[in-house]
Amino acid sequence: MSALRRLSPALLIGALTVLAAPSAPAQNAADAGSPDAAAPSGPWCAEEFETLPGEVCLFTPPTSTQATTLVIFLHGVVKAGTDWQYSQQRAAARVARQNGFVVLMPRGRMGAGSQKFFDHWNWPTSFAGQKLHEQQLLEEWRRAREIVEQRRDRPFEKLYVIGFSAGAYYAVSLALGNRFAANGFAAFAGGGAAKDSARRLARVRPRVPIYVGWGLKDKARRDPEKLAKVLRAAGWPHKSSARRGVGHAMTDSMVAEAMSFFAAKLRIRR
Repeated sequence: MSALRRLSPALLIGALTVLAAPSAPAQNAADAGSPDAAAPSGPWCAEEFETLPGEVCLFTPPTSTQATTLVIFLHGVVKAGTDWQYSQQRAAARVARQNGFVVLMPRGRMGAGSQKFFDHWNWPTSFAGQKLHEQQLLEEWRRAREIVEQRRDRPFEKLYVIGFSAGAYYAVSLALGNRFAANGFAAFAGGGAAKDSARRLARVRPRVPIYVGWGLKDKARRDPEKLAKVLRAAGWPHKSSARRGVGHAMTDSMVAEAMSFFAAKLRIRR
């Protein structure tokens, strides 16, 4: 499980590239700055999104009928004092609109990941980070879902967790560790599993479907490639997709494919 508990060197090189439409500006990795910069330069949520308790952003697509699916989107690393999260949130809202689901976009924790990104908002992929942050994080997600469902006066039928880059590693960690109940998990441009973990994972129950998508031009592609091989060896229900001409990104077509895969696995209408 060590690959789940730290970001790979390859990911550290490319983790800050923006996930969004090809025309969106890239976010280049920068040297760690002052740890005193403990907050973004502005609000965590982009202005068009509602902020729920715990700095969880909410987007509900405009549709004639209530969406039956809720997605929790886990961002990539975001350096303190920047607004890198906004392009990620807008990408998540765009695919939510395209696929007809409501999306919650929670914030990670400062310094929760690797030491190299100590001044970045990140996710607790290490055991120590999970012990320190995970209970509070998951409670924020639960509370945000509860607020939205109370407004709707009905629960969501399906819940998926999708993660980009560093968020993908955490999504996979939650899925393989059975630490969060969802109907499916998707990892875009990230995610990993130790090569010798297939036998152990073959005994894990329940085994929720996992989608793994990456670009063949991504410098961090080795980790999701290894993850797909481990899932296949373990007989874990999954779908993997490597895209030509794609770098460190979560593309709209990957998300659509993930949603179709989950629907087929669950045998329920999207």
